[in-house]
Amino acid sequence: MADDEQATQLSEQIPLLSRSDEERTPSPLPLSQLAILSYPKLYEPGVIASAFVFWKLASLVDGDGSNMTHYMNIMNWARNVSSLVAVMYWGRMSDYIGRKPILLLGMAAMTMSMLFIGLSTTFWMLIASQCIYAGFNSNTAVINSPIGEMTDKTNRVDAFALLRIPWFIGIGIAYLILSLSPHLLWQYFPYLFLPCTITALLMFLGFLVISTCFHEVGSTNTPSQTIAAKKYPQTHTCEHTISSIESAPTNVQHSPLPLRALLTRPVILSVANYAFLFFTHMTFKTLHGRFLITPIPTGGLSLTPLQLIYILTLSELCTGLVYTLALGPSIRRFGLRAVARSTVLVFIPIFLLFPLMHIYAKGWQHQDEHTSSRNIMYILLVVQLALFAIADLGYGCMYMYITSSVPNKHSLGSVNGLAETAGLVAGLIGSMIVNVMFNTWAERGWIGGYSGYYLLCLSVLGGVVLIRTLPKNSWAADESD
Repeated sequence: MADDEQATQLSEQIPLLSRSDEERTPSPLPLSQLAILSYPKLYEPGVIASAFVFWKLASLVDGDGSNMTHYMNIMNWARNVSSLVAVMYWGRMSDYIGRKPILLLGMAAMTMSMLFIGLSTTFWMLIASQCIYAGFNSNTAVINSPIGEMTDKTNRVDAFALLRIPWFIGIGIAYLILSLSPHLLWQYFPYLFLPCTITALLMFLGFLVISTCFHEVGSTNTPSQTIAAKKYPQTHTCEHTISSIESAPTNVQHSPLPLRALLTRPVILSVANYAFLFFTHMTFKTLHGRFLITPIPTGGLSLTPLQLIYILTLSELCTGLVYTLALGPSIRRFGLRAVARSTVLVFIPIFLLFPLMHIYAKGWQHQDEHTSSRNIMYILLVVQLALFAIADLGYGCMYMYITSSVPNKHSLGSVNGLAETAGLVAGLIGSMIVNVMFNTWAERGWIGGYSGYYLLCLSVLGGVVLIRTLPKNSWAADESD
């Protein structure tokens, strides 16, 4: 009896000691597994495939800036709808059959999509290539799940930050290949050999790496438990007994929960905030692309498609660098909710810079020798891209909230799939609003043709109110406190 009381006292003390130690010193990251999970990020359409798709689209439609925008919107809509239909299913399936099979399916889909891009001779074939990718690839939802399983609250933010590194590496690879392509083009399928075939081979290599080297982390062998056993070897037996007692009453804890059971308050609020963030980001990205290449008289900057590619590339590089270097330090310094609120508020100056840039663009158009207006316009564009790099930190914050809100670690794939589904719906709504209203703003001339930008600023304030429903730190951290 005395031994039982002593074991009970020990069991009550050990978690407190472990938790206190974890709060002071971040747990070591599983770098090798993170590197493997990072591989698919090199070749997602937002990094490398979009460059090839844009060039391929330009060669197929052979139109002006407004025509290109129309076709890009159709292609983006088809890709987003395909992803919307499938992402929840694949995320949920990963809870039952494991993360690795779904990741392998995604890599196979990316490989086939890239080859199909190179073989496309019509616009609709290009659409099909995007649907293949989006319908069978749910890497974003699935990759976040093993990260949540192999990390704890002390090092999770660093893991999410590191995953952005492949984005700007991938951009460099993409444009290196594109710069070499004109020297090695094939007459019949000029984009097939170097851009698409080489990239597809690299993706297939990633398929092999994931299939042989990626090891899924089970709930009974998490890194935190391994570290605790090394730090407190004398209490290993007691910890083992405690974990056995906790797991004995039911098997529900070791299987995915039903979808209805996942709709808890933390999950709903985290998904709602993620959806609003996705809405705001997609609204900006759709608006930004149209704004840059739309003629100045109808509300844009009249940049060429090549200039657009250079600007988007620079934006991705800066965004990835800021995300990697600033996410962890900023959250540790100011807190998770404070950073998340700032990433939403920053969209107010981002949207207000659109009409300001257009005013200087009109001044540059009417005064050919007046270069100061053009210089100011480009300076404002750089400022806008810098602010958007700060706004992108919001994704890391939402990933932290979503991961910590899950009531059952075996349901991470389902909750991440639910979040991605809600985000895609919100993103489609945002894109539709911009596409329908962009020309109306200029044609009607409301508030100088800039009324839509001011309405978007008002919507941002609604997002700030929604952020207040989240805890100051992750859900699990606040509950333990």
